[in-house]
Amino acid sequence: MTDTLQGFDFRSSRYLRPTQRWVCGWKAKGEPCRVGPDHKGQCRASFECKPLQKGGRWFCTRSETSGGKCAQIPLPDGTCARPIPRCRPVRSWRARRGYTARWVATITIGVVALCLGGSAASIFVSPGEVTFQHSRGITCGGCHGAFDAGPTGWLHAAFVADSTTADSERCLSCHELGKHGLRAHGLAPAELTAMSGRAAEASGPGAPLTVTLVALALDPPHRGDGNVACATCHREHQGFGFDLTEMSAQRCLACHQAKFTSLAEGHPRFTAYPTERRTRLIFDHASHIGKHFKGKLADKAPRQCKGCHKPDTAGRTMLVDGFDLACAACHLGQIEGEGRAEGNGIPIVVVPGLDIETLRDLDAAIGEWPEDADNEAPMPFMQLLLAGDDGLAAAREALAELDLLDLSDAGDDEIAAVEQLAWAVKGLLFDLVSEGMPALEARIEQALGRELGSGELAALSGQAPFDAVRAAQRAWFPNLIQEVPRHRAGEPVLMPEDDASEAAPEEAEEAIASGEAWATGGGWYRDYFSLYYRPSGHGDRFLRAWLDVSGGGATRAAQELFVSLTDRNAPGLCVKCHSVDAADDSVFVVNWVGARPVANQQKFTRFSHASHFPLLGEKGCLSCHKLDPEADFAAGYKDADPATFVNNFHSLERETCAACHTGGAAGDACLTCHNYHIGIFRPVVAANPSLADD
Repeated sequence: MTDTLQGFDFRSSRYLRPTQRWVCGWKAKGEPCRVGPDHKGQCRASFECKPLQKGGRWFCTRSETSGGKCAQIPLPDGTCARPIPRCRPVRSWRARRGYTARWVATITIGVVALCLGGSAASIFVSPGEVTFQHSRGITCGGCHGAFDAGPTGWLHAAFVADSTTADSERCLSCHELGKHGLRAHGLAPAELTAMSGRAAEASGPGAPLTVTLVALALDPPHRGDGNVACATCHREHQGFGFDLTEMSAQRCLACHQAKFTSLAEGHPRFTAYPTERRTRLIFDHASHIGKHFKGKLADKAPRQCKGCHKPDTAGRTMLVDGFDLACAACHLGQIEGEGRAEGNGIPIVVVPGLDIETLRDLDAAIGEWPEDADNEAPMPFMQLLLAGDDGLAAAREALAELDLLDLSDAGDDEIAAVEQLAWAVKGLLFDLVSEGMPALEARIEQALGRELGSGELAALSGQAPFDAVRAAQRAWFPNLIQEVPRHRAGEPVLMPEDDASEAAPEEAEEAIASGEAWATGGGWYRDYFSLYYRPSGHGDRFLRAWLDVSGGGATRAAQELFVSLTDRNAPGLCVKCHSVDAADDSVFVVNWVGARPVANQQKFTRFSHASHFPLLGEKGCLSCHKLDPEADFAAGYKDADPATFVNNFHSLERETCAACHTGGAAGDACLTCHNYHIGIFRPVVAANPSLADD
């Protein structure tokens, strides 16, 4: 049973109010008076009772708690016969405690004020040791904006101001987190909204009550301006060795619309993971493994996936071995042109065939022209080099439907267009012979609409030997050096007579090897009335450079050249394996290498291949990556959009990961597989304080 602290019956207890500040001085002897002191501590004692008059007589009114009616009767004038001796009131225990507490508080405030006013004030307010990342070269004011305001500012920040977002701006002075560093995941609002719309729903019934309550108890991370303060997730002053990136799953779930218990229970199912886009290199795993790696090619085929793939230095991205190791055994001959029915060289400078007889009858002013030339109108390379000739652009429209080898029905405008074409070809060759590489550089820059960068000219020229250009000029147009200056001076240059128009003969003897045969290893050669370049095997610098610049060219000539070079039957067969991505409507990029890790890039999901290799069974990589033999892999490369593709493999299943990643095994915390900050972040190199004065 419980005993009450105080009785409340008026006959057995004197009720003492707990809030009274003064008590009777006689209480120490156990006989306090009923009147007691006033609120100022003054004794108010007079008599033990105040007699009551009835019927002319006075009666004692002393209470029973004070002993009841006394034996003495009141005096005739009604005065009590028992006066109370006056006392010296004392403070109650409550008053003494309050008095002591006020003094202690006053002294404490004084001591704190003395401490905070000194040079080591920060020591007395520090909540604890910082982590090793922030232990050198960073003062309190480097992170806390209110620090420089002194003790008054500290109190204001602690009890009034909300400085977490402002302090987060100071974090960004050292940590490069991009344009939207304080937004959720470092993403722009529109991008985050789009990602939220694509996010899959939880696959389970939802988070348990405990997770929901924890999520509600956490501080709301989103401020009014949409920013998330760094301190929402990164808690400093937890000790030198504390992991600042540590964060519980409950804190993630506080924001995420899909709430679940764990990876195995409720986590959204994977959608098309890990494929984000089509592969940059066109390689059909299903057809190679199921068909090409069998039969005649079995001795050249890799036995396992690691025969072609190796992890990067971080162990995350699986890289593809170079062409010589992975592809050359089967594909080198195709690139070098073995068995090709057509020529292997690319015509660069071409002398188009013209109806010489008709032009001579019409007194066309084109000077000398080789009668045996039978090439078609200028090829894409030639068109690009002639793109700067303003008059030729109109002439091309007139010649679009004209057979240059039969001009018998051509009108005056068409003959004039033929003359324009002839002098454009001659002018090109004349400039190359008379001015050299500067003339070629100027024409390329004019066609591309920009200046060439350092080293680009060497790649785009293929280091063409001057002797080859000069020999071509002498063989095709012996009098070119005299004719072009006369034409440019406005002087008509008529065609010579039949017996005077013979150019230097082409080497046609069977005993002399052709130029193409001589350039088997690649390089420049002249054959008949064209100057060719033959790619020198895989990775030819000349061909790659032209594909790069023409893909990004804004002019019509550059675009037409790019279309020609990306034909699947073009010399080099580049786009047979290297896909083309459209950066926009007029800019195209050839993917020369497979997937490569981007320096300092953090994606939303991360995975380490190297750490999982020891866990693979007999199937190796195919334990997780399962081929889809029914997929129309080639259909993904019919356009230049890398986002539209057909995957060679089935998407990974969540259950595959959840088999090991549980709370009691490999772990299933959110940060095990996911990054919070998404983007490219350069590492921060802190300044060495010891070098500040150097």
